[in-house]
This record gives sequence, structure tokens and C-alpha cells, in this order.
Amino acid sequence: MNPIKHQLNVKAPVDTAYAAFATEKGIKDWWCADSKVGEAPGAPTTLRFVKSDMPAPVVMHFETETLEPVKRVVWACTANDNPAWVGTKLVWEIGANGGGSVVSFTHDGWKEGGPLYDSTVEGWQFFIASLQSYLDGGPATPQ
Repeated sequence: MNPIKHQLNVKAPVDTAYAAFATEKGIKDWWCADSKVGEAPGAPTTLRFVKSDMPAPVVMHFETETLEPVKRVVWACTANDNPAWVGTKLVWEIGANGGGSVVSFTHDGWKEGGPLYDSTVEGWQFFIASLQSYLDGGPATPQ
């Protein structure tokens, strides 16, 4: 199955962009307001999405695999209410771009497509827009 990929050119410098993926504060600011983020290799991360239109929270569990300061963050999905995510990896790579940054995001390791993959593609479109706004100094839409 094809990886989900996004590339953003943002106004934020590389250290700010890196913090958006490597820290609890960063993740809470643009992606998931109810988060406990492991800020060291091997540390667990739990994201909990609660919305009024959902019958129950969606809970996601990850392990932080890689933290290369101002360069790269990798999370491995260890458990998820969407079973298609288990075994996939989220990779954020950051590079300088003038006074801002270029952020490359990949969600890879999919075993198959179908409705769960399709809903993930749609979800990432929403959250990548939130990330873009956040790293450009605008309002974000964490859930």
C-alpha cells in the first residue's frame, strides 16, 4: 500500500518545527489536545481524541523510535482503535528553507487499503492543514 506523504514549506524555523513533533506541547498545539507524548527514544505516547459526534474516544498508542534534534522524529504505532494503523510508522523530517523550514511527513507501513486507510488519508489532510497553519503562526485545529 502506498505511504501517505505530505511536504510543507512553513515560516517556522527548524527548532520550532522540530518541537511540533518531538514534544507534548507541540503535539497538543496542532494535533491532539489530550496527549501524553514520550519525549525520549523508547518512550510511549498516547493520543486520545474525544469528539461529541463520536460514541467513544479514539485512542492511539505509539513508541518514540527516533529523535534527531531539529532533523527527524519517528513514531511506531503499537496499538490503535483503528487496527490498520498498528505496525505503521509516522516520520517527520525537518530541514531549513531560508528563514523557515521544509517539513516532510510520511505515514508508512500499511498492509492494505480500504475504508480505514481512506479515512486516515482524509484525517491527515485535516491535521496537515492544522500543522501548516500552526507552523505559519496562525490558528491550529487540534482535536
